[in-house]
Amino acid sequence: MYLPVATSGYFIYGDKLDTNPNGDSILSLMSPGGITTTVTVLITAHLTFGYIIVINPFCQQFEEALGVKPGFGIKRCIVRSFVVACNLFVAETIPHFGAILSLVGGSTVVFLTFVFPSLFYIRLMTMEDDGNKPVIIPLYERVIHYEIILIGIFGGIASTFSAIDDMASGASSFTVPCYVNASAAHL
Repeated sequence: MYLPVATSGYFIYGDKLDTNPNGDSILSLMSPGGITTTVTVLITAHLTFGYIIVINPFCQQFEEALGVKPGFGIKRCIVRSFVVACNLFVAETIPHFGAILSLVGGSTVVFLTFVFPSLFYIRLMTMEDDGNKPVIIPLYERVIHYEIILIGIFGGIASTFSAIDDMASGASSFTVPCYVNASAAHL
């Protein structure tokens, strides 16, 4: 779903993103109007509801570790408010999160989405278990999995190197958090 949207955005705005001082968002290149407002509202709604869904499992685990009962109550509200406050603190501490996100995405997400699934599939299919015979994976299937693994490793290394290079060269701007010096934060 993201590939067609990203591709069409690149074909429409392409090189303008490189020269845009606010190059993190295509929205800053769009002319103000109803479409831009609608897109902004929909993105905000998507992030708000997505945040609730993503943070819920962590909150449940944290509540269980603290011994908070699963039903609605003041303790549960306090724990979840604390988690959101910690999240807000991290967001304000690193206002331009793109560089960190690129580094984490290049070094871990690639392995979780490309390398490990194929590697684990091959390993699980060839394991001998209690009376179960290992399944013989056809050659063409093994080749496909090894190609996925190699492309994932190559992409992960390239992405990680690119993120580290951007951080080292100063291409990604780290600024002082706004709670330390509001005038130097350049938000």
